[in-house]
Order: sequence, then structure tokens, then C-alpha cells
Amino acid sequence: MRLITPLFTGPRTGHTVIFFPHAGGSPRFFTHLAAAMPQHQVFGVTYPGRDHLVDATPVTDIARLSALVADELMAQYSIDDTPLILVGHSLGAFVAYETAAALSALAASPRTIVVVSGQNPPLPHRLARSMMPGNGTDDDIVADVLRQNPDSAPIWENPELRSFFLPVVRSDYEMLSTYRPSRIRVEEVRVIVGDQDTEVDAFLMPEWQEVSRRDIEVVVARGGHFYLASPDVQLAHELLHITTLTSTEEA
Repeated sequence: MRLITPLFTGPRTGHTVIFFPHAGGSPRFFTHLAAAMPQHQVFGVTYPGRDHLVDATPVTDIARLSALVADELMAQYSIDDTPLILVGHSLGAFVAYETAAALSALAASPRTIVVVSGQNPPLPHRLARSMMPGNGTDDDIVADVLRQNPDSAPIWENPELRSFFLPVVRSDYEMLSTYRPSRIRVEEVRVIVGDQDTEVDAFLMPEWQEVSRRDIEVVVARGGHFYLASPDVQLAHELLHITTLTSTEEA
């Protein structure tokens, strides 16, 4: 089961950047960001139950999914001396963070930078606004998705598409509702949040420091929870800034 797939074609020799989608999301959501980073090796994580893994049983536990991604990274990909950059949005922020935590427990793991987008810190007393009950009704889940991303309305108005996508989204919401943070301190965390994102509490963003050994940086982007949707490339610009900084450190 291949979870990690490239979002680029042709030779690229820069940093390895891996995107982790939001609930119900796909790596295809990030293709415009990969195109805006033409020198870097950009990948996306496909959660089981969608895209080429549509026949795979969905994973409903963040720790389990993160361990699978970490194992695949170490087994399938050649990670050079440049930092590995794990980028997660919303649900994906937790999966990216826990993947970095899982990697930190492995021998010869690479230096890892976690870039979290649109998510509250993974602290037990701060999770309430990051999730809804996994046992909500179908209408509850669809309403919550639409509240966060009104542009997805055409999908949920189509009975066939609704029937196809709803089980996958439900499994993602179950991941959120059962999430118990490891609280492992990873090497480095960077935070980006939309200035109009009502899904998170901007005042809580500094608390990501509790799971980062290095000082964190909080960047405020223009837009709401899905500020990073195509054609916006603010997130790509921030990632390019990070790769430039790390290249300077290594020089």
C-alpha cells in the first residue's frame, strides 16, 4: 500500500516536501503548490479509502496512520542531508506532527521540520475546537464540511458523490474525535494560519511551542481556513522561505 506519491514530474534535486491533506482531502489539492516549488521534490500523502487507495480500509487512528507514513518514508525514499519538510493542513497538521514524532523514535531519522497550517496545538485541553464527534449524523458531518469549505457544496448536493465521499470523510472525523496527542517534542515546528480562519484560535498558536524543541515561528496568511486553495500560493512562498533558511544554515 503506497501512501506517498509524487506531485511532480521530471528531475528535482531540492528539499523533500510532503503534504498531508485535511479531512476528506487528497494530495491533488496541493498540485498548484507543488508547481510553485519547481526545484523541490514534492509529495502528497493519500489516506486509505480514496484516490488510488479507494479499495483500502480507511485508517481511523492518527497514531496508526502516522506510523505507516513514517515507516514508508524510511523504507521507500532516499532522504539526503537536507531537512525533511512535513506540511499538514487542518487534520493533516496532526498527522504531519505525529509522523515527525514517529520518525524521531527511529534510528538514523532525518532532521524534520513540521509546518502546521490551520490547526490548534495538539494539547488535550485545546482540542475541542479542532474536532466534532465522530459519531455525528451524516447531515452533521456534511454541515461541518460546508461550514469550513463552502466551495465544496456541489459535491454534497450530488447524491452519488455524497454517497461516495461521506464514508471517507466520516473516517477522517473519527480520526479527529479519537485523537490522543503523543505530546512528543519534535525538532522544529512552524505555524501558518489565515487571518480570517474561524476554525482555529489565533491566540493559541504560540502553544505549538510545547511540542517543538526549537523556537517556533507563527506566520499569518491572508484568508480563511482554506486560504491555501488554488490558485493561492502563499503557503508555497512560506515553504520556499523555509528551504532558503535551511540551506543557509547548512552552508
